[in-house]
Amino acid sequence: MMDMSTFNSQLAELKCSAEEFYYFITDIRNFRQFISADTVSDLMVEQDSCSFQAGMLGTVKVKITEKVMFSKVVFTGGAVQVENFSLVIDIRESSGRSAQVNITMLAEMNPFLKMIAADPVKKFLDKLVDEMERFEGWGDTKEQNQSP
Repeated sequence: MMDMSTFNSQLAELKCSAEEFYYFITDIRNFRQFISADTVSDLMVEQDSCSFQAGMLGTVKVKITEKVMFSKVVFTGGAVQVENFSLVIDIRESSGRSAQVNITMLAEMNPFLKMIAADPVKKFLDKLVDEMERFEGWGDTKEQNQSP
């Protein structure tokens, strides 16, 4: 029996506007900035989809399935152990020229897998937003909204 599991990152304060962040993340190729080589292997990236090998999950495939200008982007994917999951990135303009971001992972998991995955997924989401908070090249990425 599969249940919908929900995992949330901490709230991140980024050094860019909500608009800059939105355009950056709607090109999956830009996520290379936040993925360390020891986390995944065999990374294949296109503008709106990617696939990679991730330890016990095996091959993971992800694509953009929803975009709401400057406020939300949804990535949907699947793997052997987790057939359906979504990463929902909520974006809010903050005071000054910064954006606040929260990432939620929704995944269909059996109770045993949820128990095993809870800590690693939470750590992954928090590490992802930590890297985003440190990143400063939001406007420097040339891959934004260009065809491959």
